Amino acid sequence: MKNEKYGRCPIAKSRNPFTCGLTGKTHTTAEFFERVDYLARALGQKMGWKPNEETPWDKVLNIFSVNTVRISRRSYGAAAVGVCLQVVQIDYMTAAYAVHRFSGIVTPANAAYSAPELAHQLKSSGAKAIFTCVPLLATALEAAKSAGVPKDKVFILPMPGFVKKEGFTTLEDLINEGKKLPEVEPLRWAKGQGARQPAFLCYSSGTSGLPVRFPSVETHLLGRPRC
Repeated sequence: MKNEKYGRCPIAKSRNPFTCGLTGKTHTTAEFFERVDYLARALGQKMGWKPNEETPWDKVLNIFSVNTVRISRRSYGAAAVGVCLQVVQIDYMTAAYAVHRFSGIVTPANAAYSAPELAHQLKSSGAKAIFTCVPLLATALEAAKSAGVPKDKVFILPMPGFVKKEGFTTLEDLINEGKKLPEVEPLRWAKGQGARQPAFLCYSSGTSGLPVRFPSVETHLLGRPRC
């Protein structure tokens, strides 16, 4: 996504990808990728993950957090040009991209899930860790206990008014740790791997039973990296 050889808009000219609609907090595209890199270093150490070892299914991480988005258009004259994403949780994709640095899989969960529903997804996906937010922490901990995810593998995503929780490692803690760690080795993909490499493991609404999982591969996500 950050390689300019394949037609994306130059990073230096790219708009900030995410902005908090409540506080105005934002990161440039260059800062976003830097934070992804630091977070990946820390996750690799915490989880024992290597980019080119084991399978993607050995490196599954759950994100169980609110991610409220407001979309606004920037207008120039009579025409509406460009789209700006204003979100409350601006680090949702930071966490996701960090997992993808290991050819890992992100399994996002509905923030409205009960603990049993979340536990089902954790068990079904084989998730080894969770990123959640303070308002959903109690539900995440109950589900993690049921699914066998250790408490020290439950991390906090900051959001306005709920930045941290005593006794838990936050995304910012991990990024700061990552600054002191060596870089993650580059991925070595075989030709055509993007067409079969799972990136996200999403789940249906479960209207007729328990939610059913379905993967999205990398090539589904890389087709429009131009904004």
